[in-house]
Amino acid sequence: WKGQVRELENVIERAVLLCDGEYITLNDLPPTTHQDMDDFYPDDLKEATKNFERQHISALLRRCDGDK
Repeated sequence: WKGQVRELENVIERAVLLCDGEYITLNDLPPTTHQDMDDFYPDDLKEATKNFERQHISALLRRCDGDK
């Protein structure tokens, strides 16, 4: 999630209150979240793999305090 935790909480609360069905769908979320989804779900498999590897390596480095 790009943003503060409080912002995420607000988006979820709003979606819960305004959703028509039993589940929250993409249509229940603000349009800005739709745009951000493109960053996480690229159409190109190679790009998706690169993004995953980058995020995974970053998470591992954070867990090890940057000690390779």
